[in-house]
Amino acid sequence: MGGPATYVSQITEALFKRNYGITVITLSNKGGVKRVPFLIVRISRRIPRILRLLCMLMQILRLRGRYDIIYDNGCAWDTGILCVVAKYVLKKVYVVKVTGDIPWEYARSHGLIREDINDFQDKKYGFKIELLRRLQNLVVKKADLIITPSMYLRNLVVGWGGYQEKVNVIHNAVEFHGEMVAKEEARKVLNYTGKNIMTVARLVPWKGTDTLIDLVSKFGEETILRIVGDGPEKEKLMWLAQEKNLVNRILFIGILKREDVLIHLRASDIFILDSEYEGFSHVLVEAMKCGVPVIASDACGNPEIVEDGVDGFLVPLHDSPRMEGIVRGIFDGRISTDEVVNSAFRKCEKYSFEKMIEETESAFKGIIRHGH
Repeated sequence: MGGPATYVSQITEALFKRNYGITVITLSNKGGVKRVPFLIVRISRRIPRILRLLCMLMQILRLRGRYDIIYDNGCAWDTGILCVVAKYVLKKVYVVKVTGDIPWEYARSHGLIREDINDFQDKKYGFKIELLRRLQNLVVKKADLIITPSMYLRNLVVGWGGYQEKVNVIHNAVEFHGEMVAKEEARKVLNYTGKNIMTVARLVPWKGTDTLIDLVSKFGEETILRIVGDGPEKEKLMWLAQEKNLVNRILFIGILKREDVLIHLRASDIFILDSEYEGFSHVLVEAMKCGVPVIASDACGNPEIVEDGVDGFLVPLHDSPRMEGIVRGIFDGRISTDEVVNSAFRKCEKYSFEKMIEETESAFKGIIRHGH
């Protein structure tokens, strides 16, 4: 049910190859039914929400003979409540994957709150936010199994009322196919010159991209920041770059295909992620795999990926002076990154696709074996 397209396509194809019967019901920009080689039912996002939810519920009920486990990758108010209904009406096993605190993301992105995700957990808000939280809490309480990609998210879910014994931490896979292009070749292809910092992020308030723009203003003309991604904060960030006379040194790349992001990572000198919230950052792992030194905020799930001074550098959130010191040290050679980069590359082996599939299949078998 639902979920990020890349993860859902990967997990369903892998389980199909292991002789599981697969049926996918998903929200899409267009409706229809497709077999690839398993059944995919697409429900259009363009129809009104109430009708959309009714269509989805009808498909869940209609296809009940095709599945034993409902694996929900959507959010509580789009798929979660429907899956809870199906669990009780159809007597099915309900598994939910939690990749973030969606009510917090909604409230923050709409300017309804200013609190970070940790402070958000202990405060009360208006009717709409509290309703979304209650729906999310209900979904995790009713699930037979909860999968999170990090310990940080596991602890959040337990705080929402999810039972500890029901929560499995299964890291997402970050896979590379084929050989990586050499660093100098990547720089040549992309016409990289000078000293290059890169970040990849959705341009929303909690990603800290404005701190990186300010950081670049403290370096010489040869230092360039490339920002890959898009979002509602883009215009504000472009204005900030203009205000600091950095228009030629802050490059807004936009959204790229994954293979193009990887080439940019290979060509970069430093990758920085100064986000106040990450459940499990794929791009941190991708940067580590690409052989670029990473600097990340010590917030939320980042310390589970980066060990400070061993395979990257952790800094307090939005600590521009600390970031500046590390960046200067790397650029002028006072901080050697050879061993850090090698350690990071080795760590990435734990995020293999095969390991993710094995752990997911084991979790599914366990919940069936113990009669959920």
